[in-house]
This record gives sequence, structure tokens and C-alpha cells, in this order.
Amino acid sequence: MATVLAFAQLTRLTVFMVAPSRANFAQFPSSKFEVRHSCVSAYYVAAQAANVSTNVYDPALYNAPDDDPTRMRKPKTLGPFNVDVYEYPPPFLAVPRSLQLVAPEFLRFRTLWFGLNGLVLLAACVLVARSLGPAAGTRALLLSPLVMGAIPTVSFLEKGNVQGAMIAMAMIAMVAFERRRWALGGALLAYATVSKLFPGMIEPIAASYNGGEDNVARWLKRSKRQDPGVFTSEVGFDETKGYVQKVMANYRVYRKLYTADLIRR
Repeated sequence: MATVLAFAQLTRLTVFMVAPSRANFAQFPSSKFEVRHSCVSAYYVAAQAANVSTNVYDPALYNAPDDDPTRMRKPKTLGPFNVDVYEYPPPFLAVPRSLQLVAPEFLRFRTLWFGLNGLVLLAACVLVARSLGPAAGTRALLLSPLVMGAIPTVSFLEKGNVQGAMIAMAMIAMVAFERRRWALGGALLAYATVSKLFPGMIEPIAASYNGGEDNVARWLKRSKRQDPGVFTSEVGFDETKGYVQKVMANYRVYRKLYTADLIRR
């Protein structure tokens, strides 16, 4: 039954992903926000900007020309979709830029991104199940349709949000490590890590590991500067603040002991 329901849910969503004008096939067709919100639009626009050496964080890329900074954001549009703001580190754009080579037009890009996200998630479910052994693996495989057809899963697939795919990619990396596929696991985990963490900012990266990305984003916004001391003072959890201070202390020691090529000074 779970397999049938998941298949029906994903088939319905596929219609909307291929033909966005058929909004009645969206997960929540009565919600204008759900139908028009598109995280993948930010990846698409940023990838285009990166191809011409433009600042991918320029608000003008994502906001309408008549946007008023003092009011609710007014986004640009791509077809029926509102353009989201790109907030990930630049290394993440390696995959969107590659995908644009075969899908330069946004609606096709959006469809292929949906398929790619779905395949990564499905691969994670299958590979993790196989790694658990015959009995537990079979149970996990039978439960995987509940993951694929769950409301949060369908939501991130519909919007093109990469969060779920990054979690799935990290899971695949762990399976690769278990099978001693060090290069594959390292490459997948490295991409997932550098794609999701704060660009070039060591303190927020360390804080997000201990205190969570959402909290770090709030502290970073409050500090309004990349100055390490200012950011660390805004960290709201004593444990996380202590963790960041220890990481940075060790970081400075290693900078003195080793060169950038990890050669002992």
C-alpha cells in the first residue's frame, strides 16, 4: 500500500514538474506560495551569473527592479515561478553549471533537477538498505516508499530544494566509506559539506557543526560582520561558543605548525 501511495504521489508531482501550468498536480495546489516558490530558481540564476563572472550574491539578480528594501521582498520571476535568493557557497554551483550545459532553459533545468534529486534520494534508500544486511535491509527497503512519498520529501522535490539531496549524498558517502570506496565517499561528503556551509567563514562553519545551521544564520545576521570576535560573541549557546573557541585555538596552532600544503614548518 505504501508503495502504491508513494508512486501515485510522485507521479502526480512529476506532471507538475514537467508541465508547470498544470498547478492542480502540485502538492498543495490551493497555496499560491507552494505553487510559485522555487528554490532551484536561485541555483539556476546564480549558475548563469557565475558563467559571466558576476557576483552571485548581488540582490539585483534575484529581486525585481522596483523592489523596496524596506518592505517585503519583491522577487523577479522565471515563468510562473518566483526567483529565490541564492545563499549557498560558490562550490555548490559546480553541479548546476554542469546541468545548464544540457538544459540551458529554466523549465527544462527545473525538470532535470527534480529527476536528479529524486534519483539521489532513491539511491540513498537502496544503498543504505543493502548495507544493513538481509533482514534489516529488507525491512528498510520496504519502508523506503514512506520516505519517498512523505510530505517533506515531496515538498523539497517540488521546490527543487537541495537539502534532502545533500543529506542523501552524505548517506551514500557513509556507505562508500564502509565499502572502502574512500575516493568516492570523500568526494561526495566533501561536496555536500562545502556546498552547505558558510562560505570562507571558519567560525560559523565550526558553530554550525555544534549549534546547527539555522542558529548560526541568526547569529551571523546579528553580528553583521565577518570579524571572528564579533561573530563568536553573538553565539547564543555557551557550549557552542566554547566549541568555536577551541576549534579556532587549534586552527591557529596548526597554522603555525604547517604550511598550506600541510608541510611541517
